[in-house]
This record gives sequence, C-alpha cells and structure tokens, in this order.
Amino acid sequence: MSRLKILSYNWPREYVQLNPGVVTEPWDMDVDMVCVLPIQGTDEQKRAWRERGRTILHLVYANPLLATDGALLDAMLEASVGECDGVSLDEILLGTLVDGKFERLKKALKQYRKQRPDKIIHVWVTNAFISSVDRETVNLLYRLCDMVSPEIYRSEEGRLDFADWLKRYKIGRARRAKTLIGIVTHTDPRWRKSDAGWLPNMQRQIAEIRRLKVGGVAMWAPCHLRNSEERRQLDELLR
Repeated sequence: MSRLKILSYNWPREYVQLNPGVVTEPWDMDVDMVCVLPIQGTDEQKRAWRERGRTILHLVYANPLLATDGALLDAMLEASVGECDGVSLDEILLGTLVDGKFERLKKALKQYRKQRPDKIIHVWVTNAFISSVDRETVNLLYRLCDMVSPEIYRSEEGRLDFADWLKRYKIGRARRAKTLIGIVTHTDPRWRKSDAGWLPNMQRQIAEIRRLKVGGVAMWAPCHLRNSEERRQLDELLR
C-alpha cells in the first residue's frame, strides 16, 4: 500500500484551543504529517510538535491580500518567523485572478521563494470545477509551490471526481507528487449527511486517492471529528 503524505488543518483540537499543558496527540500517525496551524501560540508549543516529527505551516489568508500590492508577500514573511517550516495559503480561487491579482500572486510567490528558500509553500485551490479552465493559475502554483491542494470536498452523495480534475489540468506524474487532494472530514451537514455514511465515504475517497498515485491527502478539519473512535478509524485508513 502506498504511503500518503498527510496534511491537516486544523489539528489537533487541543492545540487549536491553545491550552498549554493539556496538549495531547490523539493519533500516532505512521505517515508524514503536516499540520497547518494559526500563527498564534508559543514557540515552545510549536517546537514540541516539530520535535515529535510534525511539520508546522502557518496559515495565511491569501485571497483578500491579492487586492493590494505587496500585501501577500508581507503576510507570508510575517508568518514565517519562529517555530514553523513554512506557510499554507488559504485560498486561491481559480478564475478570479483579474485586475492585477495574478501578477501580485506570481510576484509574492517568486519573492518569497527567493527570500525564504528554506521554507515550504502549500496552497489550497478552490473553484476546482469552474466551467472555464484556469490553467495559467494552476501552472503557476505547481511551478512555485511545494504542495498544491485542490479542494474537492465530496459528501456521501457527491459526484465530484478527483480523476477528472487531474485530467482537466493535465496533472502528470511530477505534478501528482505535489498534489495533496483536499477532502472534508468536518461534521458540517453540507458534507456529512449522516453518521452512518461518513466512514464509507472516507474509505471510498482515500482508496481512490491511492489509486491515482498522487502525493497525499489534505484534510479539513479533523479537529471536528465526533470522538476518538472516528479519529482511530481515519487513522487506520491513512496508514
């Protein structure tokens, strides 16, 4: 069975609540784990996670920053201080980068890569199935980012197809290695139609992701799973 890279936002609940001394780790993952976390919190907390083999990325809300020259780069650099391994940009909306936004994104990514070559860049991509194909933006992201996560959030009743997205944007072997397909583990009723259907839906999606031989899975947001049994079940699927 192929080993997946696992990225998670946000995770775990105890860290998100920023409760020093009560931070626990409910999963003992046997795969790489990339944790996307808010910039708040102490370096001591984050260092403890990194020492346990976790990669820490700070979240940057990118989309509104593209309206102003230099704003995205400034935010990325500010988020890169202290105990972190890079940034996660949430989110780039395909088909919307007009009025200078595309050039601002391109400049920010290139300048960040130049100024912080040691840092990871991950990006969440939305509007995955808009009618017009935004290949220019997708090509830019794969060229300048380390990990790309198309948000293909599929409910039990959903018909969104991971393979269709890869074909639509001509994601070949090299780019598949950078692709962490976004799935939703949140309990929001828009995606979780029933508790009984949750596990089969996760099983189908993760099996499909393995068949497609992409880099891994980007989860939103397992901190909202209902109990330790659901965390254990998801853990087994991802090993």
